[in-house]
Amino acid sequence: MITTLAYRTLEVTSPELPSWVLGVPFLVIGAVLVRLAWRRRGTWAAAELQRFSTATGLPDPGADRDVVLERIGARLGGRLLGVSAVTVIAALLMAGELSSGESGSGLWLLLIPFGHVVGTALGHLRPVGMRADEPRVAALRERSLSDYVTAPEIRIAQFCAALPVLTIALALLHLVAGTPSPTPALVAIAAGIFALVLVAWLTVLIGRALRQHIATRGPTGLAWAELLRAQMLRDLVGGAAFAGWFGGAFVLLWGVTSSWRGFPDWYLPVAVSVMVVSVAALLVAFVIGAHDKALGWARKHELSHLDGRVHT
Repeated sequence: MITTLAYRTLEVTSPELPSWVLGVPFLVIGAVLVRLAWRRRGTWAAAELQRFSTATGLPDPGADRDVVLERIGARLGGRLLGVSAVTVIAALLMAGELSSGESGSGLWLLLIPFGHVVGTALGHLRPVGMRADEPRVAALRERSLSDYVTAPEIRIAQFCAALPVLTIALALLHLVAGTPSPTPALVAIAAGIFALVLVAWLTVLIGRALRQHIATRGPTGLAWAELLRAQMLRDLVGGAAFAGWFGGAFVLLWGVTSSWRGFPDWYLPVAVSVMVVSVAALLVAFVIGAHDKALGWARKHELSHLDGRVHT
């Protein structure tokens, strides 16, 4: 008697998870780290006060120490939230590229510096509480951006802020002339518009910072407030310059060298020239800022106005 045994192969397949699910653990870990960092911002504010005092030569704020620490803490908190929010947005955009089959270029990570600049500015603009019955001083005068930031930095930011207009114009001409693949040109136009909106927003924040009247208990605290304002304004001006460069020179060169098709021959030398000039301008602004870490320009042009203009 012959017994025949039949074997059946059981195949077990697991469902394919969406790509965004893989990012959930990283989001959870990031949220925990942000929470821990948020709880330590007071300690970091004290360290930042010491670092800023060493860099600028300002004396201890004395009676205004708690006000200065609160303002620095608000700046650090805004910076932390801004960087965290933009990092999450960049990660989601990159995950969207991967899920659609596109290669994640990582260019979205270039948005993180904007989260740093905008978050710090919003934190700085948050009112710092003082009791109504406390004596206070404030510099009540019309402020100018040139009192806080050097003229070359302002001119470079203005130049870079106009570059997205050039990119949008060339992309529109490219579309009107006819192209077999209009999508890259449309992406360039969208990027240029986004950059202009971001520059406009940073300009609004600059205006708000200049109009903000900061009250302290004494002249030393007021000097601290003004130099912290100077540092924030320099960051905002630099952010506007970088936004304009990214939405202008970078997007234009990217389009001409990698994605646009059928454009006129003169587009390439224009794109290369704009990139070279704008990068050189940004390097000049960076060198000026690095050379003026002590905020000597603001000390000379803004703090000199405090003598005889402080109201009690």
